[in-house]
Amino acid sequence: MELIDILLVNAKLNHHDKRTISPPLGLAYLCASLSQNGIKNAVLDCNLEESELIDRLNSVRKNGIVAFSCMTPNYNYTVMLSQKVRSIRPDLFLVLGGYHATLYAKEIIYSATLFDALILGNGEEPIIQMYNDHLNKTYDCKSNIIYRIDRDNANYQVEKTAWPNNIEPDRHAINLDKYIAIGSKFAGSVQFSRGCVYACNFCSVRKVEGCWRAGNVNQLLKEFELLHNEYGLSKNIVIVDNLFTGNKKVVMSFCDLLIETHLRVKWSCDVRIDDLDEELCKKMYAAGCVAFFVGLESGCETTLNLIGGKPKKEIVLQKLHMVRDIGIKVNASFIIGMPWETEDMILETINYAIDLPLYSCEFSFATPFRHTKLYEQVLEYGAEIIDHNYDHWDGRTPVMKIKGLTRKRLVELYLYAISRKMEKEKENDSFK
Repeated sequence: MELIDILLVNAKLNHHDKRTISPPLGLAYLCASLSQNGIKNAVLDCNLEESELIDRLNSVRKNGIVAFSCMTPNYNYTVMLSQKVRSIRPDLFLVLGGYHATLYAKEIIYSATLFDALILGNGEEPIIQMYNDHLNKTYDCKSNIIYRIDRDNANYQVEKTAWPNNIEPDRHAINLDKYIAIGSKFAGSVQFSRGCVYACNFCSVRKVEGCWRAGNVNQLLKEFELLHNEYGLSKNIVIVDNLFTGNKKVVMSFCDLLIETHLRVKWSCDVRIDDLDEELCKKMYAAGCVAFFVGLESGCETTLNLIGGKPKKEIVLQKLHMVRDIGIKVNASFIIGMPWETEDMILETINYAIDLPLYSCEFSFATPFRHTKLYEQVLEYGAEIIDHNYDHWDGRTPVMKIKGLTRKRLVELYLYAISRKMEKEKENDSFK
């Protein structure tokens, strides 16, 4: 058996079904970066392959590296998994990356967890530097790399990294066929940009990924062609960027490329509703775009103002009618339980979401992640974080106590929203 230098581990989600398991595209980029530098690697996705852990650990060379990636809701699972890895292979160097590692770096590296190092932000460049440091046994903290042994000298701010235009994600390394076989609706995931133009109060994207920056439209087209020609994916390619429409000219040029190649694929993407105009939407529809996902967040003007940068409700309604008339379905997200919200404000959001011309909508509880404005607003508006179990920080559980509303009542409002959403989707399906 050929030994590897680094095993990349994708932590298991707390709640999922097979259709919502996403291939770890971020790890596919890391695999490509490592391979380009002659570093042997493999991936273990615990959502599908947890039972293979011991076999994969046996494939890592002595004193090699295991690098975990996780979000906040599956951090506790990752800690447990790291303990298991250390008990089986005490010689291995353990690294944590991903959103939780970036947002809670100081808390993690000063805790009793077993992680020897953290990688902050995007990892294609830092993971190469970290590998070389480990090889040379030089553990001085560097840009986007924090070593436990040198934690007092670390810079906990994320340094901006360039878009990896020279790297094509290694979908063979993550075994994309497995995700297709289980019917994952995200099997056809691609990424074109990183970061975001905006800075909403609840969002940590700018902290972790920085400002919005685009990739290369020719590379994106190449990945569309790969997914279509090699993997047979033609109906559900998903551009997983936090914001695909950050630059109209760039999006238009990509759509022109798709149309010129006569590549018959259906795709979807995340958009900002006020970025859209009729010319752009018609071009995207002609190029095969069938659905938008948009964060509308609230139907309450007070909440929209405090979130920051959200369009007025009349603009939203106008844009949604335009998009629907062109033929693109819109799925939208809404957040309830902000620190200042009353029951009437939350009901206003629920009724607003149901009345809009949407194909589908989803609701989640406001969750105050570190380094967001919402985290600061908790105290400002007299709220309190009362649930510190990160397993619950997935938007499905209210982790804050807000003035005038019990957690029990918040849950009742959430369940009411879900019931209204299901009625709406059933009604939409009946008109197909």
